Amino acid sequence: MLPLRSKSLWLGTVVLALSFGSAQSDEAIQAFVGEWDLRGTDTYIVIRNDNSVFHSKLGAGDIRHDNVNFFTVEYRGQHLECHYQIKKYQEDELSIVISMPTDHQDCQLGEMRRSPNQEKAAPAKKSEAEPEKGSAGSPPPNTQQPGQQPGSTFADCDGCPKMVVIGAGKFVMGSPVDEPGRRVSEGPAHEVALNTPFAVGQFAITRDEFSAFVAEANYTPSKGCFAESNGKWELSKDATYAAPPVFTQTGTHPVVCVSWKDAQAYVEWLSKKTNSQYRLLSEAEREYVTRASAFTPYWWGRTISPQQANYDTRQRQAQAATTAQKGRNKRGITISTESLGAAADAPQPPPSSPNWGTKDVNSFTANPWGLFNVHGNAGEWVQDCWNASYVGVPLDGSAASSGDCSKRVIRGGGWSYWPEDIRAAYRETTVADQKYFHVGFRVAKTLAAK
Repeated sequence: MLPLRSKSLWLGTVVLALSFGSAQSDEAIQAFVGEWDLRGTDTYIVIRNDNSVFHSKLGAGDIRHDNVNFFTVEYRGQHLECHYQIKKYQEDELSIVISMPTDHQDCQLGEMRRSPNQEKAAPAKKSEAEPEKGSAGSPPPNTQQPGQQPGSTFADCDGCPKMVVIGAGKFVMGSPVDEPGRRVSEGPAHEVALNTPFAVGQFAITRDEFSAFVAEANYTPSKGCFAESNGKWELSKDATYAAPPVFTQTGTHPVVCVSWKDAQAYVEWLSKKTNSQYRLLSEAEREYVTRASAFTPYWWGRTISPQQANYDTRQRQAQAATTAQKGRNKRGITISTESLGAAADAPQPPPSSPNWGTKDVNSFTANPWGLFNVHGNAGEWVQDCWNASYVGVPLDGSAASSGDCSKRVIRGGGWSYWPEDIRAAYRETTVADQKYFHVGFRVAKTLAAK
């Protein structure tokens, strides 16, 4: 539930200029950060000091400063502009009114109060143990008991994964037919309605977190992990999650070389440990939280650079495929459907160190809902059985429990993937007990009904 980045003037600066006649310090601007309720309605708006907002009905938006008194919010998911004026600010009240008529009723705001139980914003203090946040859309800080307010964060125990609450909502799952790199398995595009909130890991499960499970549960993962070396895929028989082949990791990297069955063992242990219902995400949930209200290939837009995600940046030695490829093997994982316009497989040059291997789970910028590395770094197992298309799959966000259940779906793409294969809609599958040096997992938690 968090907004997108922008390079324009901070909203806080605009408000302060009206209230005090000049821009104030960062500490003063922090006073405006937080969630505000529109009185008498179920509408709320989150204001952030990175010049972005989140509207409960319109989604994430960027602020464009028009002049000292007026500003415009561009809501990306709705392709809508709402023109506002700050009329009044008090410690617990903020008046934002429409300054230009619009046909979209949800643009209308008015006098707002701080949401209940919110502490007044204070200057952020970075903790050495806390991942870097704030570049784009990390959730508002939450020191209350875990609830169901979208964007709030919690951990159920010391060493438990940090979770972000995700609100209910609808989205279009799949890719448009003209999206570059699209595969027929990504269609037909269809609306999915997730009717209840849930929580999802802010990060992929780390090697340290998985190691804690192995030790406490006395769990013994099997050895063996597929890896690419010198352009070929080979089974490294002695490799384990603690010592993946080809590259080295630290404990804050995402765990890889784990199977879907290993991931199931972890969530079962975590559920018992916390007396909660932890699980893998469904495929629909994974795409929903990746997109974060966007319908572009990546949550930030249509293009990608190495500053945004960890993926294979090596120059390819083949021209883009001009014909559909069937049953090809990509990165060691079976793609059992046609590829439309994707690059052809070809021998790759030796790995270059800057982009060879995983990176810390808090690398790069969080998406608008506060989740890190939803594109690239490590692919993630989800709960679903494999289906070659979306025909007949659940429309309520639940996992597909029919199809080829010997195979499970992997989402997100990994560090060794080409950029078109870490798109939000990209999906692939492999046998549930196989392990790869670029595949890990992220957890979800079913929230108890209020």
